[in-house]
Amino acid sequence: MTKEEQIAGLEVALAAINAQIAQQEAALRAASDPDDIRSITSTLVELRSEQTRLQAQLDNLRAAAVEVSALGAKPKPPRP
Repeated sequence: MTKEEQIAGLEVALAAINAQIAQQEAALRAASDPDDIRSITSTLVELRSEQTRLQAQLDNLRAAAVEVSALGAKPKPPRP
């Protein structure tokens, strides 16, 4: 799997996590039962943790891709 494919996969996973977070936040706003609120809050904590982990992986892959392309670039010849 290329770096571009890994980045694309992480972007898809991150979008799915963000959608789940939005759903849980909506459910939390509508919840009135204390047990439901605790359960939803717990789920949100887990989702946000996963979101942070995926975002860090994505940032690292993007940084690595930039470094590799910068290292692989041919220097321009000096102007006369």
